[in-house]
Amino acid sequence: MLDPIADNVELAWYQFFREQRAAAVVASICSDLAESQSDEDDEDDSEDHKDRDNSDNDASMPDDNDNNTSMPDKHPNRR
Repeated sequence: MLDPIADNVELAWYQFFREQRAAAVVASICSDLAESQSDEDDEDDSEDHKDRDNSDNDASMPDDNDNNTSMPDKHPNRR
């Protein structure tokens, strides 16, 4: 027998994790845009700019396998 309350809670958790992931992506994009605009104004730090371009841009983004951001597995008994 399926439990409608448990199903609603599970759906709420999935929605929560999707929103958190979307917020992290938006924050990363905004940060990258702000950084690139400040670099355009400052031509003196061109070497720093090259170093940043070669760095890992996803360093601030959590991994998909991170326990804090990955979506929980569905309960195996519920289909």
